[in-house]
Amino acid sequence: MRSLMPGAIAPVLLLALGCEPPADFDRIGALTADDLPPSPTNAYADDPEAAMLGQALFFEKALRVMP
Repeated sequence: MRSLMPGAIAPVLLLALGCEPPADFDRIGALTADDLPPSPTNAYADDPEAAMLGQALFFEKALRVMP
């Protein structure tokens, strides 16, 4: 199970956003990417090969626009 926020950053960010500890921290900390429903409009959303292609394209230096 993956956490959406790294443990060290989450409390600081949540306090800055005005969350009330500990009730809000517990609710937000329980959220994971695994809780998301399947995408009804993206047929490739959960395809690991599509994710690998996207990652390769994102980090391809030849496709960068900025220097």
